[in-house]
Amino acid sequence: MHEAELKVIGGKLIRISFLLEDNKISNMKITGDFFLYPEEGIEELERRLNGIEAKPKKIQEIIIGFFNEGFVIIGAKPNDFTKAILLAKNTRSS
Repeated sequence: MHEAELKVIGGKLIRISFLLEDNKISNMKITGDFFLYPEEGIEELERRLNGIEAKPKKIQEIIIGFFNEGFVIIGAKPNDFTKAILLAKNTRSS
């Protein structure tokens, strides 16, 4: 399991956890104390990230595309999610 926490400017927290097999993301889970509207959008973002190669450009593409569709984040920026995922990629827990 790869996990990370990122405290963003303004004090909000993003928590990321996922499995990495053959450099592909699975079981993505995103939590924290930020606000996303509509709220169920976080599940959609997790779904879109599952199965992709864990390459910075691809992760950023998915996240930017997601927020360009009208999902609204309060307390963080789209790039903060990319940073948190890349941090988790380099952090492995037992």
